[in-house]
Amino acid sequence: MKQSVFVTIICILSFCSSSIAQYDGYNFRKLSVNDGLNDGIVRAVGQDKYGFIWIATVGALNRFDGKNIQHFTNIPTDTLSPYPSQPKALFSDSKGSFWIGYETGLVRYDFNKQLFIRIPALKDVHVYTMMEGNNEDLYLITSKGLVRHNITTNNTFFYSQSNEKKYHELQNVRLYDITQKNDMLYIGSDKGLLIFSLLDHTISLIEIPILQEISIYRLAIDKNNNIWIGTHGHTKLLKLLPDLKTIEIFDHFLTSDILTQALNITDILVDNKGKVWVSTLIDGILEYKEKDNIFIKHLYNNDIPSSPSGNYHRCLFEDRDGLIWAGGDVIGVNYFDPSANFFKSLMPFPDRLHERNRSVARGITQDSDGNIWIGSHDGVVRYNTKDKTYDIWRNDKGKKPVIYSNLVRTILCDDDNNIWIGTGAGVNRYNYKTKKMEFIPESNLPLRFYNAINNDKSGNIWFCTNDTAALYWYDTRLKKYNNISHHPQLKKFANTAPTSYVYEDSKKRLWISLAKKGMIRHDKKTLFTKLYATTEASEHRIIGDQVVDIKEDKSGVIWVSTFNGISGIDVTNNTITSFNNQNGLIGNQASPLAIDHDNRLWIGISGGLMMLNQKRNHFTTFSQGDGLPSVGFPEHAAVYLNNNEIAFPSNNGVIIFNPNEWKEKEQSWIITSRATPFLEKNILASMKAVIMIRFI
Repeated sequence: MKQSVFVTIICILSFCSSSIAQYDGYNFRKLSVNDGLNDGIVRAVGQDKYGFIWIATVGALNRFDGKNIQHFTNIPTDTLSPYPSQPKALFSDSKGSFWIGYETGLVRYDFNKQLFIRIPALKDVHVYTMMEGNNEDLYLITSKGLVRHNITTNNTFFYSQSNEKKYHELQNVRLYDITQKNDMLYIGSDKGLLIFSLLDHTISLIEIPILQEISIYRLAIDKNNNIWIGTHGHTKLLKLLPDLKTIEIFDHFLTSDILTQALNITDILVDNKGKVWVSTLIDGILEYKEKDNIFIKHLYNNDIPSSPSGNYHRCLFEDRDGLIWAGGDVIGVNYFDPSANFFKSLMPFPDRLHERNRSVARGITQDSDGNIWIGSHDGVVRYNTKDKTYDIWRNDKGKKPVIYSNLVRTILCDDDNNIWIGTGAGVNRYNYKTKKMEFIPESNLPLRFYNAINNDKSGNIWFCTNDTAALYWYDTRLKKYNNISHHPQLKKFANTAPTSYVYEDSKKRLWISLAKKGMIRHDKKTLFTKLYATTEASEHRIIGDQVVDIKEDKSGVIWVSTFNGISGIDVTNNTITSFNNQNGLIGNQASPLAIDHDNRLWIGISGGLMMLNQKRNHFTTFSQGDGLPSVGFPEHAAVYLNNNEIAFPSNNGVIIFNPNEWKEKEQSWIITSRATPFLEKNILASMKAVIMIRFI
């Protein structure tokens, strides 16, 4: 039955940003030839009843157990081995049988005997894709049209060869894809959209005017009953609404210069939460944002290790744990958890990120408008978190200076929303009211190198320098600049060493880092002052003299990071607890520190990000494999942002995360309850070895 419809076309005019300076994407893990794949050209991904992930590449079937990959290839003269042709489709049915569609037939994998059982009725038939309908029937899209194969009786029916009139629409037609919604099969063809009733086997052809003479190559149905269509024609990506009359076109989210290319959309997936994903040949992986009715792209980014390994993807698959798998050409497989997006990366500049001066983030602060300010060795930027734009202050050759120096290592937003900027040659202040960058004159602060600018709980602003006086502060109440040469208790440290950080704890004690000579504790109430260093007695001996960051936990313990590890100072009990690479840390050079809502300590350390639990007896390590954009952290402090987020300066931009969102997730790759005693020994061994694999 043919049904022609008049279609209302809606062109969506919202455009996605092409900037890659901020990466809010997922942690894309990779499997390639280097990890054991037979080859990197992936045609399909599937999962069997035991939890194994099967990856069909042009040269073999690959079975991944969460740790190792086993290959299955054709053995000449052995008809119980895989076909020698390419595997194109993988499917696990409701009975637990696992099916492989080849260019030359259909195969069922026998788990007990470890054999590949070829289906005689489909010999020399190219199987493109398959799915299960009602009554234990598999429906296959093949080179001979739609085929029904019963998984219990093994009866096979070719609709294209039937003389029944109701199957007329399935004859002399090229089929590409199939999906199901309730008791209806939706089939993409070169004639249009076919709707096949599983109840009475009637077929309707929905002719869509805009798709005349254009093949429907891929389709999927979302939770709102919209039909998503990818085509082989000029119009690439569209959504057909449930009325089957209204179409929304999303081609502008694809690269414009390939719109005339025959193929770009390679697969469409609706995951178990109703989100729509699209794989492409050049535009990476598209993710549909239903609220805004737009697509965002997940693209390869050389500066972000957790980004996809390429932009050329052939197929999509969701496993039982909700992981999305994307098979590509040459690049192998990328897989990710769409519910886990823990780390974000914000680059200091929108371009030229290959230059170290522009990729390493140093000073960080956030103003009351939510803008994030970043200092680097190539100037200072203000990143607008709402419209995702940058404002840059940088001295360029031949132009009037806009700041004292492009070497910016510290930034602070004060209580009046002014931004203080410590450079390698003086201090600038961005005046929030006038919107102008000011130069603090030498009469107030020396034109020297500034290591840190910090504020105390009274609102006073402290300036740590390499100047002989070492430390200055600005009294915001009196509007007066001072240096410690005139401080009654601190003046004895005036010429001791450069200073690098100032922190005031909850008991009104100032902690002042003396670069390479330890740290001072100054009690503003009692006026008592004490030095902590590696040379002091045990109750005042910290693990390193180069103190970078200082934070207080919820128990009142003061934690300091140094180039030799970290120390926790319990002033009340007069004890110090220290950690280095001999008792838990993965390295000794520790820099940014932060305490979260649950009193866990987060540490940026050479080699990765670490978290020390509340009991202070267990470390969790995060690396690039967990989506961490960088495992290197410069000698600068972490800062707290809005919405419970923490910002860590790193060698690859600002790493931003909400520690409250982190929970250890255990994921079972292998389901042992269904394991049979006939499974080969190496499978059982691998099942025991990888029963639980941690995913962050």
